[in-house]
Amino acid sequence: MKTIFPQKLLSIVLRFCVFGLVAGLVLLPVRADVAPPFSGRKPPQPLPQPAPTAQARLEAAKTFLETAQTGLNKTTNGDYGEFIDQAKEDVGNALTKIRAALAYVKEHPEENKLKNGPSPAEDGLPKPVALPSTNRVPGVNILTAANALNAALNQLINNPATDYKGPILGDLGGSRAKIMTDIAGAATKVSSAIQHAAEVEAKRRQNPNSKTGGTLQFGQESAPTSAIGPEKAWPNIFASTALSLAFSLGGLHYFDRRRSSTRSQ
Repeated sequence: MKTIFPQKLLSIVLRFCVFGLVAGLVLLPVRADVAPPFSGRKPPQPLPQPAPTAQARLEAAKTFLETAQTGLNKTTNGDYGEFIDQAKEDVGNALTKIRAALAYVKEHPEENKLKNGPSPAEDGLPKPVALPSTNRVPGVNILTAANALNAALNQLINNPATDYKGPILGDLGGSRAKIMTDIAGAATKVSSAIQHAAEVEAKRRQNPNSKTGGTLQFGQESAPTSAIGPEKAWPNIFASTALSLAFSLGGLHYFDRRRSSTRSQ
């Protein structure tokens, strides 16, 4: 039985080995120290416009705060330190003060109708809080809480632009500034929680054998936290090369037998 020349066999085997090496490198999992995109989640949406009356704006802020509270209650995965509990406390205080402000507006109907702008400068009042820039994508629950807190704050902020003629919110018996302070405090703590969790994860990667700061998971839909470095890459490469070699040898044997059988006929 005539077989394929050893030189040709060696050439084909070497080609498949190179193919397996390249395939092993290409198919390696992406390193997790570079954050992937938002994993299908929608980017933060524009903040809604404030409602036209004091009661409506307070109700809208209350709804956003309840959304933030739900998101914080569901934020259970990850090392966020004490910041999540502190943010929950601030949200609870803000909700209590909003309910009191709603009662105040009902007792003082004149406060419900908003005045026309422009608003005087309110430099001493809080502004929306920006999230920190980290290598990791926050989980959907804590991200929802952060966006809801800023949306709630936006309902209580007056537009200070000199050409703004729309409605502006009064001080609501002194409660508006206190509510805004609580909301901004909660948002700041959420931002700190995200930063703290990212720092813990960075330290864990630098010292993977450390027993402090377990594997960080950013919520139910977070990005993968495991990274495959060079020390774990070679088994993948060898496995891919061996698989390609096995297929190539099997294919050579099959076609060699088939050609020999055809010639014998």
